Amino acid sequence: MSIKKRMYRAFLLFFIKVSVSPVHGFWNEFKFYPKFETPWCSADDSCSFGYYCDKFILSRHGTCKKLETIGLSQSDFDAGTYRITTAGEYVLTEDISFAPHSANNTQSYDRSTVLECCKPRPEQFVSNGGTYPDLPYSLGFFAAITVETKYVHIDLRGYTIEQSKEHALMQRFFAVIELASSPFIPGQGPANFGPEISSGRYVRVRNGTIGRSSHHGIHGNDNYRVYIDDVAFKDFEVAAVALNGVNGLVIRNSSAKSRLDVPVTGRFSGSMFVYHYVKALHEKGVGTELAVAGVQKTAANIRTELEDAIVNVYEDIVINDRETIDSSEHPDEYAIFHNAKKVVDGNAYGFLTNSLGVAVNGFPWTKDKDDKHRHSKNINFESVTVHDLQADIKEVIALKRADIGKSVNDPLGNVLQLRNVHPDDETKLITISSHDDEEAEYKGNVVTNAQLFVAKCILEGKVPDSLHLPITTNTINADIVTWAEASGTTQPERFLSDLLTKLAPDPEDIGYFCDGDTMFHVNKGIVGFKIDNTDEATLQDCHVVNMTNFGASGSTICGKYYRSHPKDTISGYGGAAVRAFSFAGSNDVHVKDSSVSKLISQHGCAVGYDIMTDSSNIKLESCTTNTVKALGGGSSPQTVYDGCGVVFGQASKDCELKEYCFQTPHSVFGRSVKVMDGGRSNVVENEICEKI
Repeated sequence: MSIKKRMYRAFLLFFIKVSVSPVHGFWNEFKFYPKFETPWCSADDSCSFGYYCDKFILSRHGTCKKLETIGLSQSDFDAGTYRITTAGEYVLTEDISFAPHSANNTQSYDRSTVLECCKPRPEQFVSNGGTYPDLPYSLGFFAAITVETKYVHIDLRGYTIEQSKEHALMQRFFAVIELASSPFIPGQGPANFGPEISSGRYVRVRNGTIGRSSHHGIHGNDNYRVYIDDVAFKDFEVAAVALNGVNGLVIRNSSAKSRLDVPVTGRFSGSMFVYHYVKALHEKGVGTELAVAGVQKTAANIRTELEDAIVNVYEDIVINDRETIDSSEHPDEYAIFHNAKKVVDGNAYGFLTNSLGVAVNGFPWTKDKDDKHRHSKNINFESVTVHDLQADIKEVIALKRADIGKSVNDPLGNVLQLRNVHPDDETKLITISSHDDEEAEYKGNVVTNAQLFVAKCILEGKVPDSLHLPITTNTINADIVTWAEASGTTQPERFLSDLLTKLAPDPEDIGYFCDGDTMFHVNKGIVGFKIDNTDEATLQDCHVVNMTNFGASGSTICGKYYRSHPKDTISGYGGAAVRAFSFAGSNDVHVKDSSVSKLISQHGCAVGYDIMTDSSNIKLESCTTNTVKALGGGSSPQTVYDGCGVVFGQASKDCELKEYCFQTPHSVFGRSVKVMDGGRSNVVENEICEKI
């Protein structure tokens, strides 16, 4: 071999060694390095914070180049979402409270200012020469920051970025940081969010606090290489981090704590959604009227009543800075929207990984995987804690359209709620007159009146395409409108039993769906680490402390069912459950040196580690549980009340539990079991507490 060839070979070996070595391989060691220009970097962007991998042409390698540093201050957010479309190191220079177009900046305000607060102005949309794409922002500013490109580093510098109290009330779906140009992939979500999505890649977020959010701290779809380090997530309602279809995720030295001062229930979100329709139809001059208890309500009436309710809630929560709605000043709004426990009334999670797309259906199976719902993979959690996660999950009973197999909801997906009760008195119904379907007539309220009015306009063909409002998802049909308008008359169709017969003619069909929330998402309870449709994950030194679900056991109105909700995947009612760790449709997951402490379900099951559906090769090593309690019971025949350390589901296989120490769980009405193994080829070793 010639000297020239030997030198070339030596150089090539050196090149390969440097490129893949742990020193330069970011995704091998997951650590930050001093800010210097590294000679070589790999396709995984193995550079220090503030640098990116500038690839060689036709090569997977390159050199680390310094990212441009951009400072972010409060003024960058005053007009709306800060869209990151260019690579860079983005650095907070102060605390950020996201409150665009606030109506709370003076002591004098009017209803029009309140109703238009927090939203993009018409001139801000691309169609009018602005910078915000029309469709993704059609329902408001859904994030404080969007990351729509690659090589984006966000350094919080010890500061806090959060949604203001005002914006959190008026914009009920939101992420402080959205790792994409839209909160939904094409074809999903409550509205048309556009035909494409641009997702963040090689994204790093570190060193600070991500605070109040009406939904998520960080959310994204179809992301690649996301690193979150030393971030405290506080006061989120749905999840600290929720990433769907992510390839390469590292979360280290971080924590999650949910919001404990949520002033309204999910019903308020529905009122804000349907208001878009009512306002547009009124301004269009539609002549449709809705009869309610013998009174004809015009578009102006419907709009004014809904606006009054929204403004009254705003006045109590924002202007008067109350924690809850004033029951004496605004009793009707209190009855519909009051949040008694002041925690989220739907599913809540600490950290969630999921297949591409929404995570609103039941716990998934591996067989659900396809190109459209591809799994998340290459996930690493290290030294991460979920603490004080609380929820009071409400079951929303939905009417059933047997002809299409769907729930009855308005065009934005909000259930037409008939059986909702007063927050202080469960015997007192808000929307209908009686618990007995044979006697129940429609009484109505500002939200259901608006939903029925919009549906009637759709049925009459009075929603023109020029309004750009989706209508095909509306399932409120003519029979439902006719029933509602018969209230206060002597017509036989005024009773709910008559409507149920039309919606579900089969006498064996109860005519309702159970086990859903206000948007007809499947109720799944609260989960600390929810690992769904995820392959190749490691969770080390992860802990769940003090989680409580106050939610009641399931309603008896649907009888003893196996699965009531058409999108559910496990039997029974799920909304009252608490799980510290859950794995559904996931494979090759290793959980080590992790713990569960003080896990409480007031009216359902409590499980430390739940290996669900057809998950396989889930390994739990040196894990503990302490104080796992299933306290309550009820008349619900489909609610599970067990307290368990670990559950291996019937379809799980090739899983392993070793070197564990579980305190015996406590259940008042169900089973108290350390290990429940119903799967196949699972290995459970002896408990060894002295080694942990």
